[in-house]
Amino acid sequence: MADKPDKKDEFSLRFVDRRTIERYLKRGAIDDKEYARYLKQLEDLSASAGSVETEFSSGGELGPTR
Repeated sequence: MADKPDKKDEFSLRFVDRRTIERYLKRGAIDDKEYARYLKQLEDLSASAGSVETEFSSGGELGPTR
């Protein structure tokens, strides 16, 4: 089992995604309060998000419609 990460590396953007956070929480490398503080300090970028259009077919075939 790995040691607890250094404070500066704990939430390096390179390592943060849902799966790694779940592993860190399970191992005890971070706790819920630390993670909540991290989430709270993130900038809200929802206004700059784009939209995606998707078409679905009911033809029973796999793959995208074209």
